[in-house]
Formats: sequence, C-alpha cells, structure tokens
Amino acid sequence: MIERWTIKSLFKARLRVIGSTLAIGAAFALVIAFRAVWEGETRQLAVYLERAGADVWVMQEHVSNMHMASSFITEGKRVELARVEGVGSLAGILYLNTMIQAGGRQWFSYVVGIEEPGQVGGPWSVPQGRSHPSRGEIVIPETLSRLTGAGIGDQVQITDHRFTVVGLSTETFSVTNPVAFVNVVDLADVLSLSGYDSYILIQSEPGVAPDALAKRIREQVDGVQALTTAEFVENDLQLARQMGTEVIALMTSICAVLAALLVGFSLFIHTSHSRRDLVILKTLGFSNGHVYKTVLIHAVVLTGLAFAFGVLLVGVLAIVGPWLAPVLSLSITARSLAEVGGAGLAVAIAATLMLARRVAAVDPMSAFQ
Repeated sequence: MIERWTIKSLFKARLRVIGSTLAIGAAFALVIAFRAVWEGETRQLAVYLERAGADVWVMQEHVSNMHMASSFITEGKRVELARVEGVGSLAGILYLNTMIQAGGRQWFSYVVGIEEPGQVGGPWSVPQGRSHPSRGEIVIPETLSRLTGAGIGDQVQITDHRFTVVGLSTETFSVTNPVAFVNVVDLADVLSLSGYDSYILIQSEPGVAPDALAKRIREQVDGVQALTTAEFVENDLQLARQMGTEVIALMTSICAVLAALLVGFSLFIHTSHSRRDLVILKTLGFSNGHVYKTVLIHAVVLTGLAFAFGVLLVGVLAIVGPWLAPVLSLSITARSLAEVGGAGLAVAIAATLMLARRVAAVDPMSAFQ
C-alpha cells in the first residue's frame, strides 16, 4: 500500500518530476561525456599496438611502452630472435614522435617506418590509395586529411623532409597522436641513423603462447625487453591515463560537483514539497520507517529516470559525434556508468534523508494547524 501511494504521490507533480529529470539528467550526461572522451582518447592511443599484428613486441632494454618513448636496437638482434624457439616471423619498424605539417597546420604524431608491403606494423585499413609507401611517400589518417585538406597527391612535411600522400587510413587518428606511415628508409634519413630498429614485431608459431615466447626471448637474448601485445598495450594505457589524469580529473570533478548539487537540490526541493503529505502519513499511523522508505523510493526513482535520460543523451552524442566532432573518440564503459550512477544515487539519498529526518521529528498534529 505504502509503495503504491509513494509512486502515485511522486508523479502527482508531473512538471516538477519532468524538470528534475531533465536538469539532473543533463548533469549526469555532462559527467559521462567527459569520462567517455577521456576513455576514448586514451584507448585510441593504444589502437596501433593492438592492431599492428604482433604477438610479441621486442624493444630496447628498460623500455616498456611506445607512447612518449624511444627505443633503438641493432638490426643484428633479428638474427638472435629468429633462433628462439617459437618465433614464427618477425619484422622491424622505426618509430618517431614528431610534428607533421599538413595543410598549414602541425600535428604531433606517431610516424612509423615500415619495410615490406603487407608486413605487420603497417596500416590495417586503407580504403583510399595504397597501404604501403615507397620512398618519398606517406599514408596518413583519413580524419587528418579531412581536417587539413591534404589528400592523395598532396604533400606533407616531417622536419625538413617532404612526402607525397598516397593512402588514407582509418582507425589511426586521435587528437593527441595520429599515426602516419612512411618507408623505413625515409624515416632512417629523418633520424639520421641506419642499422637500427625501434621495435621488432614477432608473430609466434601456431600453438605457442605469447607470454611463454616473450619470457623465452628475455631469457635468451641480451639487451632487449620482450612483452606480449596485451602487456605492451596496458603499459601505454597506464602512462596515458597518468599523463591526463590531473586535467581530466579536474574537469570531471567540476562536472561531478555540479551534478551532485543539482541532484541534491532537486531532490531536497521535491521532498520539501512533499513534506505535508509525509506528515499526514504519520497522522494516519504510519511509522517513521515508512517516512524514510517513501523518500528513499522518491530518490531512487527520480535519480533512475534522470540517469537513464543522461545515458540517452550521451548515446545520441556517441552516434552524431563522428559528424559533429570527428577529432574526438568516445568510449562509454560499464564501469564509468556504474561509478557516475552510484555517486549520483548516494548524493540523492543523502539529500532526501536530511529532510526525512526533519519530517520524522515533526508532531503529526502540525499537519492540521
């Protein structure tokens, strides 16, 4: 009985419920959107590592990531690696963090030097043009091409070297680090070195576990680090999260405080308007426990409606986002939704319980004064 009355009394003031749902939902959407951008851009930094095609990554000793790192190992290590049991095939790449100048703009980018057509480490999706650059050529992200106007046949510049765009790749763009591909000989010229690899990408033989192969390489080949793709990706993600934690945490905290204030204020106002009804409940013989139960149901229902509306808004943003803001990558995770929803519900319950305590202490006869 009390539950049915509670729901009925909640929706008696429909406009107030709709207003609270929209306001709180918008605050939820803001927090979720910031988290989604952060997670999306962080994940995008590691997409190249995940899609490059390697089971095991070999790099300079004491290096354990790619983002903001440098690694140089002599090409002679390829001979030693090829002798390790379980190594199926291997390919070396050169790698550089540098500025690409395109369309009058500069972009801090990953530049990867690859050797042979179709080798691991190259672009995996090139809907326009060629996927393998010859000398003096480059493959750039399709999104970068749209943003700068540099299409196939146009030129871009890396340091004092100019390259002709011959292919446009997908899934290789992020705001912080687009990935471009050039011929390994050209990148060696840019770096002014020869006889070195930055990373060696290894595909294991059928039936060989990558973690066992990585361990075997570390034990048998001196002066190198060997990590499975999963380990390598996780190291890069951790570094990216640490580098962006302060800024993102500040922005998310501001949005979270705003959401908390809106949740608390909306629920407090709603419960205040229901104060007389709650006092009447007491005059009818209902206990203080029923009063608390009523306001808790109000808090859960309103917060749930608002949260669902917020998720819906972000879902729409995720659909239209690639057209409105192609530079951003969104990733909505179950963990972030649970954290935002849980925090909002906690604030809502705290706000309503504050007023419920006041109602519980009121003399029931005051409802008739």
